[in-house]
Amino acid sequence: MVQSEVHLDHHIALPQLPRYQAQILVGLVAFFCFGNSYDGDFVFDDSEAVVNNKTVNYNYYYSLNAWLLLCPWWLCFDWSMGCVPLIKSVGDCRIISLVVLWICLIGLISQALCSEDNHKRRTITRLVIPFLPASNLFFRVGFVIAERVLYLSSAGYCIIVTHGISGLCYQFKNYKKVLCAAVLALLCVNVIRCILRSSQWRSEEQLFKSALSVCPLNAKVHYSVGKNLADQGNQTSAIKYYREAVRPDFAAAWMNLGIVQNSFKKFEEAENSYWNAIKFRKKYPDCYYNLGRLSSRSMHIWLPVKRWKAGFKQTKSLVFFVIKHSQKKRCNLAQAEMIGKESLKLLPKDYTIMFSLANVLGKLLKYKSSFRPVIKMTQVFVYGTLKKGQPNYFRMMGSTNGKAEYCGKAHTVEKYPLVIAGPYNIPFLLNVPGSGHQVKGEIYSVDNQMLQFLDEFEGCPHMYQRTLVKLQVEDWESKSSSPEATPAANSIVEAFVYNSTTYQPEWLNLPYHDKYDAYGEHGLHYTEREARD
Repeated sequence: MVQSEVHLDHHIALPQLPRYQAQILVGLVAFFCFGNSYDGDFVFDDSEAVVNNKTVNYNYYYSLNAWLLLCPWWLCFDWSMGCVPLIKSVGDCRIISLVVLWICLIGLISQALCSEDNHKRRTITRLVIPFLPASNLFFRVGFVIAERVLYLSSAGYCIIVTHGISGLCYQFKNYKKVLCAAVLALLCVNVIRCILRSSQWRSEEQLFKSALSVCPLNAKVHYSVGKNLADQGNQTSAIKYYREAVRPDFAAAWMNLGIVQNSFKKFEEAENSYWNAIKFRKKYPDCYYNLGRLSSRSMHIWLPVKRWKAGFKQTKSLVFFVIKHSQKKRCNLAQAEMIGKESLKLLPKDYTIMFSLANVLGKLLKYKSSFRPVIKMTQVFVYGTLKKGQPNYFRMMGSTNGKAEYCGKAHTVEKYPLVIAGPYNIPFLLNVPGSGHQVKGEIYSVDNQMLQFLDEFEGCPHMYQRTLVKLQVEDWESKSSSPEATPAANSIVEAFVYNSTTYQPEWLNLPYHDKYDAYGEHGLHYTEREARD
């Protein structure tokens, strides 16, 4: 019996086409792709390219992606909201880039199909195929330019550059030193660019301002710069960027412009901005809440908000403000009572509404009705972005989400791997007891509403799971605890923690941390939810 020897490293020969057949095939495919980008029902949120000259503008975006591969100098954290002006006439000189792109692509693909070198063919496939899902050729995607879709394509591009340099060295043997110097210069320039870009990602201020030079027409860039300045207390500069960010249908920019105008006591302008935001986003409970606090008609503004599940938290805050305002003015307590009782039907366990309604009932001499059962509190251990000084701490302290009281610092009794993972550098506490470190964090006492909010915020049970763990107390500062109920230092308590059993296996190979700081030396910038794609 004859045994055949199989070489696993043997390259399978790809079929070779005559040059004229390859050119016809590539031309037909290019024509199909060009035409397929003309029609579609996909609704774009951040691109005007779906209304006019879709084919031309789609292909212009391809040329921009190709340019980013060739020269990654124009880098921006967001390419939406008018970042790239549309081509609206045949006389636009940018059309030349489309012609150059397709000539180069047809030439490269034709040469690859006609070449006997399988490596060259694979190079083209590595360049083109990874980009196809984001090309809008076969199905519609929700963005026009995204640097992340070029990661795999850049591998093919690097191989093409290597082949090109090799060919030049072969053709011009006497100029090898000059070519080597040029390649080294190119590498140095790209390394410097990489260092500069990495430094821009170290802070939101640098990242957002660097985008202004790349996409000065991008409304979201101006909005992000303005919000960052407003968070730093620079309201005067923030309002300038908010005005730049305002587009007819950019509801978030209108609302934040109103917030800044309100801080300058420009109440009429702020109210107009809030109404503009509501005009373009009908179900906008945050904006209704801000409008309710500003407007003299706040008694009536809360009524549409209460109908939406998404507006429950804003309903509660607005009602609290309305009742407090009624008590201060000592007017219309009966209407305040009605609003409080209606709100308790939506949020039956909310302590702020109960407390405010009890005060109103007391002033109306309805003492028996003012009593409610004591609210049950639950202890939760947080170790990531919800801690003091971290990006999401305001969500713990915001009364709109429920009640959360800081109790003290602690660390887990068992060791757990705490890693920073995912495209947004999110901290994950992996549910693998015994490996990693004793993780440090903070204990909070939360009511049922805050607990429900945390479940939703943490994506429980799909992304995180809420489990009970033992903690060793480092110090306890809760003012509501009685002396006999206050845990001593180094004592053991139990609290819920949001950890993950649905992690990716490779996360176990990431560095483990004993505590998390979004601004720490690890250099992994946490992307806030509002800034994610």
